[in-house]
Amino acid sequence: MSGGIQFNDENDFKFKSKEVFGASKKPRMVKWLQEKGIVKNERVAQYLLIGVVVVCSLSSLIVFARVYNFSFSTQKMPTEEEVISDLKYDPGYLEMSESEKKDLIKSLTE
Repeated sequence: MSGGIQFNDENDFKFKSKEVFGASKKPRMVKWLQEKGIVKNERVAQYLLIGVVVVCSLSSLIVFARVYNFSFSTQKMPTEEEVISDLKYDPGYLEMSESEKKDLIKSLTE
């Protein structure tokens, strides 16, 4: 080569900054779990961390589903007749005006 620049032809593109600076290759969370005595070895720590990720992801999905009113059930919305039959014994419903009753029924069946 005449340009003075030489390239290494090895296909080893591994990120080696930890090795260069003398740090261990073990992740900090794994080391922390072992130092606290929560786990005995690295493999158990990794399984525990994966389990935490799965639980957090599922709980986030459930919270978002409830916040945005996604339904996991196959229940159908009640019909207008079903709503009226349930409400006709309610004292608050009996005291409402006709327009208020229509608005209530409309909001419950949408």
